[in-house]
Amino acid sequence: MSNVGAIINVKSFNLNKQPHIKTLFDERRLWGFSEEYRDEWMHLEEGVRVLLYGDGGIRMAARIESKRESYEPIKEWVKNPRGYPLQVTLELLNENVDAVKPIDGMELIEKYGIREARTGFQGFSLVLFGEGGKYPLDTFNKIWEEFLRRNDLKDIPKQKEGIRSMVLINLGIRKISRTGGSYLVSLPKDIMKNWEYAAVTVEKMSDDELILKLKRIKVEGKLDSTGY
Repeated sequence: MSNVGAIINVKSFNLNKQPHIKTLFDERRLWGFSEEYRDEWMHLEEGVRVLLYGDGGIRMAARIESKRESYEPIKEWVKNPRGYPLQVTLELLNENVDAVKPIDGMELIEKYGIREARTGFQGFSLVLFGEGGKYPLDTFNKIWEEFLRRNDLKDIPKQKEGIRSMVLINLGIRKISRTGGSYLVSLPKDIMKNWEYAAVTVEKMSDDELILKLKRIKVEGKLDSTGY
């Protein structure tokens, strides 16, 4: 397990209130931070657990899939398209917040002692726990475990990484990333006429079963490959 965890403030999960959230919910699974949070961002390595706060509570859980520093404009980040160059892509444990049971700000203050919750975390902030952070990792672990328990969520199993490498070897897949209970895959031209994406459910599926399924996959539709 990583020696850090983090709470990311996205302000709101409502696209009408907060257009930046679009990049988190589309195929990019992308979020970014300003230069102010470079020290915290440096700790966000692959596999680090993060909780997303918005609309007054923690409503999503995820793991870091990758990170990059980029000054290319992100049109959806209307406040400042080039203002959040310290970027991460996420593997989401819950794909939406429609029926989520949040851990609200008051609970974060009273039960876990998170001072930033008094002001709603303000801005697109990043609060680090553990090494280099403001709070002990044990505090984050308790919040993480309670959110998963409350919403009947399962963490992303480490053994899924074996599926990723086997598929890459057997099918020459250009890109594969996990999104909740599915993998988003990009198939090469010798399998499909064009680069395309397809969602494949892999819950409780062995490596061999996944490979067989991908060989007879039905492509759901072509998606924008921005960010890949």
